[in-house]
Amino acid sequence: MNEEPSIAGRRSRLGPCLGLSGGLVLALGCGLGLGLAFPVSVHAAERTSTNATLRVGDAFPDLTKFELEGSVPEALQGKVVVVDFWASWCGTCRRTFPLMEELHQRFGRRGLVILTINEDKSRAAMTEFLKENPVTFAVLRDAKRKLAAQLQIPSLPISYLLDGTGRVRSIQP
Repeated sequence: MNEEPSIAGRRSRLGPCLGLSGGLVLALGCGLGLGLAFPVSVHAAERTSTNATLRVGDAFPDLTKFELEGSVPEALQGKVVVVDFWASWCGTCRRTFPLMEELHQRFGRRGLVILTINEDKSRAAMTEFLKENPVTFAVLRDAKRKLAAQLQIPSLPISYLLDGTGRVRSIQP
């Protein structure tokens, strides 16, 4: 049997680069149905801005209710979803993109959905970045910043890990 190794052992590479300190290895694990390691520190999972409206345990908003540019993937119910807010000018976001693509390639067939939401002011900045950094996961654009405003995004990047019911399992600023 040729089983795919868990990326939990690659914590030093993935964790710091993704800004996922405090124990979350974006290896998305057994608690979310992918059968991978998923160590989550309660403190890391609850670390959010004091102004943030979305907390661990809350249902993530229905993305179809916002005027996002791009196509929201269908049938997210039952899938583990990483919703990552980013911008082309954000250095950490730039380093995260190849890792998100790697996660998508390795675990997409097992139910992981990577969904990124661009917060650049101009579509041209996003398009140029994507030409230089092509990806196969879903990229949406929150041009009117309605979703970011509702969630009161404190800074970029920020990632929300959703379980199969659409509830937030972790928030990683």
